[in-house]
Amino acid sequence: MKISGSRTPLTLAQKKQILWLTVIAVGLFVVLRWVPGAVAPERPGQFLAAAGATDERVELCDVSNIGFSLVNDRVSPVRLNAEALSPPEPGREVEVLLSVETRGGKPVTFEDILETHEEKIHLLIVDPSLEDYHHVHPQPADVDGEYRFSFTPGAGGDYRIFADFVSARTGRPVYSVTSLEVPGELREPVNEERKRVEAGDYRFELLATGEGYRPGRPQELRLRVRHREEGREVLLEPIMGEYAHLVGFDPARSGFTHMHPLRAGTDYALDREAPEIGFMLQVREAGFYKVWAQFKVDGEEVFVPFGVRVGA
Repeated sequence: MKISGSRTPLTLAQKKQILWLTVIAVGLFVVLRWVPGAVAPERPGQFLAAAGATDERVELCDVSNIGFSLVNDRVSPVRLNAEALSPPEPGREVEVLLSVETRGGKPVTFEDILETHEEKIHLLIVDPSLEDYHHVHPQPADVDGEYRFSFTPGAGGDYRIFADFVSARTGRPVYSVTSLEVPGELREPVNEERKRVEAGDYRFELLATGEGYRPGRPQELRLRVRHREEGREVLLEPIMGEYAHLVGFDPARSGFTHMHPLRAGTDYALDREAPEIGFMLQVREAGFYKVWAQFKVDGEEVFVPFGVRVGA
């Protein structure tokens, strides 16, 4: 049995009012989801902790496993400023004061940032030649929105400092960039393919599977480590929650790609003589890219540069 009833049709004015209310609601949702520091109803960590009765410090991967991120300080939602606390020079450690604030001038505090890969803020620092790379994690200073870190520049030039972190209020990645000028002689860039590198007691290889590198297409990479002495074991140690990290830059330093292993974490065994780790690379433009691998072996961090040329 059907029961039907009458309904008064909406007037044109009522329809327009509903449309405008919908547009405003959607606009507010977009702002709250995308603007760092915007008020969100609940932090991602709080939501996941409530759902699974776990600790609020949930490990989120702030960067994509694939994809090259263009970073422009004029359009980034946050502003960075780096000030050396002593005259910087090649070969000498320099302490740097980093300020981080929103476009509205609000300091970005340590509590405003989620922990990702065991750290709050990841700074990717590279010189104009792409031959000197540093990955550091600044710590809070005495003033809200200010952080301290140190590194030892290997040459002169305009060092680009890319910041990579996740907003605790939106759960979304935030990228920004600033620079620090180091007086001194510049290094010559080495813009050539480099698939195999020897460093210390080890041989490192970065190999593409399949047909090679093409713009706009995901490409699996295999990172392999061997000891110089045949048959010697290679025991990679965890670093920031993984067995290795890859970071790639273009010669213009217009941005970066930060890649993590396809198999996350370190709760699995690697081959003891020739461990291999898989990654995924994707860039939009053809050209040369310097890819830095970061390991920890024999208790020391190791940075290894590779050269990758992506075909037209």
